[in-house]
Amino acid sequence: MSRSWTVAALLILACVIAGAMAHTTPQFSGDTLTYLLIREHALEVYRGACDGSWNPLLQMGYPFHAESEGALFYPVQLALYAMLPVADAFVATFFVHMAAMAFFSYLYFRRIGISDAGSLVAALAYVGCGYFTRHYGHEWSYRTGAWFPLILYLTHRIVLDREPRWGVALAAAVACQWLGGHYNIAYW
Repeated sequence: MSRSWTVAALLILACVIAGAMAHTTPQFSGDTLTYLLIREHALEVYRGACDGSWNPLLQMGYPFHAESEGALFYPVQLALYAMLPVADAFVATFFVHMAAMAFFSYLYFRRIGISDAGSLVAALAYVGCGYFTRHYGHEWSYRTGAWFPLILYLTHRIVLDREPRWGVALAAAVACQWLGGHYNIAYW
């Protein structure tokens, strides 16, 4: 199987897994509803309707800049929520990150010498693992988890191949993981 077909198959399968997860989990209830309220407030901040220092939409309110799960400065979120309505952007964020997670995993596994087919299976195992399927409604899980395989890939390029020019890309990937909203995944 050629590499382009493998990557295409990987992205399609990642979207199928994401779609299956989206249809088996109630979309806008429980924690997901909480995150939609966080996104609504973030959208008000992005549009300049408020300064973002306090989010009054949940419980008695809390300092919005200090709460990591709001991911107020996360670049992917800034782009998607600027283009789409909140509910659509919430779903698009999920699909974009699942596809990125699959692609970055595939890149890393190919980099360490695993075959195309093996890399495809390994990437799908990462995308469909219990952690991400269990936390479908928690944006922070896939926003931060998507960057881990890319961080491994770039670290491999820097350390083993002695290519320090990849350091800027590694710094950007680590920054995106941290800005994604859940520091525990970065610590793990």
